Amino acid sequence: MLYGKTFHALAAKLPTLHPFLGTSAEDIKLFTRTTGRSLSLRPMLAIERIEYSAFVQQLSAALLSFLGNTMLKKLAEQETAFAEKLVPLLVQITIKQFEESIIDSMGSFINEFFNKFAAIQNEVHNIFNDPKAIQLMLTIVECVRIHNQCFPQYKIAVNYLRIAQASQFCQAHFKAILYGDLWYREEEEQGKHDAKRHPELLNIMKSCHLAIGVNDAVKSFLNPIQERMEYYRLEQNYARCLVMQDASSSWSQDSALDSAGQHNAILQTLKDSSLYGLARSLHVAPQQIDYECAWRLSDWNVLVDADGGVGPNVPKRAPAAGSSALLLQSRSFERAHYKALKCLQLRDELAVESAIVAAQRAVSELFKLTSIESTKHIYHGLCRLRMLQQIEDFGEVHFSRQIDCEQDLLNRWREQDELPHSEFTLLETILSQRLSIFSTAGIRAKRKWVPPAVYSTLLLLIHESRLRGFVDCAIRNVVLIGKQELPANVQSVVMLENAQLNWSAGQPVLAKELAWEVMNSTKYTDPMVKGVACRLYGEFLAEGHSQEIKSLCSDYFQQAEKCVQFVLSRQTAAAAAGGEQKPRPGTFPPAIVASKWILTKFIRSQEWEARKTNLARMEVELIRLKEETQRATDQRRKDLGRSLHFMQKNLQRDKKAAEEVEQNRWDYLNLALCYYLMYAKQSTIVSDMWVGALVQKALIRCALDHPHHTLPFVFAQLHAYKDQPDHETPTNDNRLMGVREVYKKLRKEPTLEQMLHQTERMNLALIELANKTLSSSPSFREYTMTKRDPLGQLESLDLIHCPTVELPVLKTGNYRTHIVGIRRWDAKVIGVGGINAPKKLACLCLNGTKRTQLLKGRMICARMR
Repeated sequence: MLYGKTFHALAAKLPTLHPFLGTSAEDIKLFTRTTGRSLSLRPMLAIERIEYSAFVQQLSAALLSFLGNTMLKKLAEQETAFAEKLVPLLVQITIKQFEESIIDSMGSFINEFFNKFAAIQNEVHNIFNDPKAIQLMLTIVECVRIHNQCFPQYKIAVNYLRIAQASQFCQAHFKAILYGDLWYREEEEQGKHDAKRHPELLNIMKSCHLAIGVNDAVKSFLNPIQERMEYYRLEQNYARCLVMQDASSSWSQDSALDSAGQHNAILQTLKDSSLYGLARSLHVAPQQIDYECAWRLSDWNVLVDADGGVGPNVPKRAPAAGSSALLLQSRSFERAHYKALKCLQLRDELAVESAIVAAQRAVSELFKLTSIESTKHIYHGLCRLRMLQQIEDFGEVHFSRQIDCEQDLLNRWREQDELPHSEFTLLETILSQRLSIFSTAGIRAKRKWVPPAVYSTLLLLIHESRLRGFVDCAIRNVVLIGKQELPANVQSVVMLENAQLNWSAGQPVLAKELAWEVMNSTKYTDPMVKGVACRLYGEFLAEGHSQEIKSLCSDYFQQAEKCVQFVLSRQTAAAAAGGEQKPRPGTFPPAIVASKWILTKFIRSQEWEARKTNLARMEVELIRLKEETQRATDQRRKDLGRSLHFMQKNLQRDKKAAEEVEQNRWDYLNLALCYYLMYAKQSTIVSDMWVGALVQKALIRCALDHPHHTLPFVFAQLHAYKDQPDHETPTNDNRLMGVREVYKKLRKEPTLEQMLHQTERMNLALIELANKTLSSSPSFREYTMTKRDPLGQLESLDLIHCPTVELPVLKTGNYRTHIVGIRRWDAKVIGVGGINAPKKLACLCLNGTKRTQLLKGRMICARMR
């Protein structure tokens, strides 16, 4: 038992100790450090094949023996969980003895563990590649890192590169990036400037940034000459990857073993290119069959046994050396998942249920082995569970457990499809499996709901893959949907998607032909589809500058708008008659596209600038000729008079033309604003996204050109909920999410970095003072700020403009000599009185002028929001 006040105090932080506390009040010393006692940790690393629990107990016992505590040592030997929590605390106490021998011993222990991990990480399971042991050692390393940061004079030397490799091994990708960066900084401090291109460091950084989804940062760790294939893969240029892989592959029979890795790389590239048929045709060993290619192609000829063997005459697979538990469990899921789909096609209900249970068990094991440091790892497991749920849902219909529930099933799946997805590949996998499931439904007759469900799923795949930039996936599904017998109007939608796909792929002629066919063919009668075709064709012509904007607006955009108005009027009439006709999802008003190109015409118009320059020159020349006429002789005066007459006529003609250009520009602007307002009135997800994206672009452009006028509005929305607790801040406020995205992009601008920093500090300080209760009475008289107040700490804000001083808008955008910076605020804050208790401040500007400012209270700011 544990006695004394010391252990009672320790139990308040470690609840595990409560069952072992005694009732004696006699106090004892928790740790007794004897001088000369050595810390011996390295001998426990001599045994590789040791269980994790034994390793933790030995480590805690060594630390407790060094610190002279026998009670906790006995408890740690019995409770592994307690020992696991106690080790980091003991490490911190031990290294804070600040003795050179202890520091050397701790550093040697950490370095030897991770060096052995690097040496045997691809061999059979042992303590050095056990994920739990590595996580415990990473916790110890974090204690050491904080110690080195706080006490640099007692620094413990560790090899952060090996630690980064171990972090990557157990999916602690953020820690791997952190320790990789620390290793690079230490190498730079030692003068090793080539550390930035160290192969192991580059590999860690590339893999970890890809794992957490920060693909934009990967290119900085690639060698543009030697790693071109990685560049192509990041750009989704899989065709060039295949060419390079094919050219670098060796196909001789003697090199079959060496080319196994090349086969796997080519197989993965083919799958990334959506070439599943070619990937399935590659010759692989029976134990290496790619189940994903098989079920995507509805190939149910693969023989799979429940124990993992392939076929009755093929021996069971044994885990190869170096196979991680994650890979083995992933393989188990793929096998069980394929078996569930195959048995669904064979209508074997019991086998389907058994395979689903096995797949769910594999997913459960994957969750146990998956690091939760990044939620991206969780999404893949959730995607797999949803795939299994799809099989179960369809089994209810397929095995006639429920009658006439097909529409409910499709509606439920449609609602799930509308939920946001972190990655398109997850959504694509779910939809592709759905197509495979629908292929099994053809066995039973009288299922007329299946074909519409098939081509609606294909349409969703085409649309989403095109929007996300997965061109190969979109092309594949366009070909697949072409094999279906489609209604005319559905076929027209496919042609329009294909037109946009070809336009983005650099095939303008084919794109125009497809849009023109839908727009003019009598076979397609849906007015909404006709409207979209008109809008697309006009957009194609506008992007190619093939026609004037006025004729584009009248010939295509206004025609598209008429189609939309016709559909809306028909819906209104149907609603008035008692019917209900919902608008077709995914249709876009063409007005937004018209306004886009009209505004482009307005902004990029060179005619107005040319005419204005010419007019200024002619007016100057006219004044010069008039002055010269007064001094000239009679004959010269007659010649100049004729020149003046023609110049005045030309000047009047050009003025009239310039006025016409000006009027056209205002017409374009008014029409564009009209269309934008019409579109903004639609409370749809698409319109909100379009208008939100346009507002973001406008704010960023204005912030770059006129930061002192734009940033106050940005920060006003960014800090709209600063007077509330963090847990009460809405997470789905579109304006707040949009302005956060704008602020994130502005912080990447070097010209605004310091200005944003100063503005952020000033705004937060003012908000803090506005919300601060300075007195229990609303009519307080005076308060003196101290250096503890954020506003009292601010001084010399030379990059921002005093918010109470008017700043004219300059066309040049050069405000450096016009802004009035802030030196500081006076410490005295005067209460004005009133319900909301506004506060009066005195701001001393850099030009020496003191200006009075009124800081509004909490409730006023809330109403202004």
